[in-house]
Amino acid sequence: MAFASMLMTACASGGATPSTVASGANRSPAGQWEGVIRPTGAPPMRLTITLDSANGAWGGTVLIPQASSKAIPIASATRNRDIVSITLPASAQGAEFMGALTVDGRQLVGSVNVGDRFPFATARAGSPEAARLVAEAERVTESRRVAAAMADTSHAAPHSDPDAARLVTSDIALFWHALDVAPPESLAAVLQREYLDKASVGVRDFIRGRILSAEDLAAYVQANRAKYDSVRAAKLDVARADSAIRTAFHRLKDIYPDAVFPDVYFVIGRFNSGGTSTSHGLLIGAEMYRDPARLPAIVSHELIHYQQHYPSRTLLENSFMEGSADFVGELISGAQINNAAHQYGLAHEHQLWQEFEPHFADTTFYPWMYGRPADGRPNDLGYFIGYRIAKAYYDRAADKKQAIRDIITARGGNVKELLAMSGYDP
Repeated sequence: MAFASMLMTACASGGATPSTVASGANRSPAGQWEGVIRPTGAPPMRLTITLDSANGAWGGTVLIPQASSKAIPIASATRNRDIVSITLPASAQGAEFMGALTVDGRQLVGSVNVGDRFPFATARAGSPEAARLVAEAERVTESRRVAAAMADTSHAAPHSDPDAARLVTSDIALFWHALDVAPPESLAAVLQREYLDKASVGVRDFIRGRILSAEDLAAYVQANRAKYDSVRAAKLDVARADSAIRTAFHRLKDIYPDAVFPDVYFVIGRFNSGGTSTSHGLLIGAEMYRDPARLPAIVSHELIHYQQHYPSRTLLENSFMEGSADFVGELISGAQINNAAHQYGLAHEHQLWQEFEPHFADTTFYPWMYGRPADGRPNDLGYFIGYRIAKAYYDRAADKKQAIRDIITARGGNVKELLAMSGYDP
């Protein structure tokens, strides 16, 4: 996992307040410091800073195991009395640490800036203070180990009857109950006991890559409690979407007789996923939605993914997989999930295609999907391009049912062949 992705982004330099700075001008910060970084909305990350002043110049390393197993050499370091400034290389986003020795000289505390400013706290390695700080990070590691062990490797057989699939909402009530009964200082423990341990297989599947652990979820809730309270106040009623979801299921069965229908789990995570599909069914991040009218589109999108079984290693393949899920999902539900990308895409289609076409074989997908482009364009323009290829193929086909089969299967995973047959070239 990249250092940049762990530390996030934004500006400012920090430092200790005058009351925390050691009074001794000659107290040396040389040696090893153990502790944590505390990113906003995330649990503590273990941090080791090693400093030395060999040859009269300060240097050393910074190790953040969650970001990289290798220590990062310090690009530059300066010391001004008891203030230490550390800059990491460009490969680590030029992160800047500004710290100060505490009055007793036992701790080095301050902030790390790599876009946003996050506090860090360290103490001399081997000290009780260092052990206490490291224990915070070890608690997170243990929480993630427990969460990872909750994965269910069994496979749930889907239904051929659209009406047999269940819409499971029990996890929503479990989450709100956990928040109601948890003291702030033990939120992670209560979320583990009252939410994750009691949850459906849908939540267990949602842990990987989304919830991560009770500690991760608790940290995000504590930093964003107003968002959760606002969602709760909206009282999302999934039952109001039941009829529209079932109608979409039946429409898919009509146009693609081989379709199968898994259970749909409405779960609560960390505002980082509207939906996904796994071997157990469709997982919908209920905290992302307040209006039940938006649910059929995301459920339909994930339902199409559940039918897709071809590799999507390249940008072209992945864009088609996502965009075709939007296209067929829209056919069956009447809506799709990427309106901003479509509005921008239709106004700039030729330019986008000229930019996209040289990157068919790329195996990294940003900035075309899965992140906000730095140039201010909408997210997920790769979805738009995949949608337009699918639409061009469908519009050109005389046999629409066969076209749907070809789109869902990508003609046996041959997206390039399908693209050529579509005639898409805006």
